[in-house]
Amino acid sequence: MAQPLSAFAPSESSTSQAKGGLDPAQISALGVALRELDTLRQEGLISELEFEQKRRQLLDQVA
Repeated sequence: MAQPLSAFAPSESSTSQAKGGLDPAQISALGVALRELDTLRQEGLISELEFEQKRRQLLDQVA
């Protein structure tokens, strides 16, 4: 069974990062999360709407 979308929630370290930007580990973790999310969508385990909502939530963490 696939991971629930809550598995892609930001870690404690990513939410405490200073406004100066993300470190390489956080960028890598974001890429992994987005790829996993896309895989769930492609396999039909989440809807297109769920994918878009979670993708936006992940990307908003960077903005």
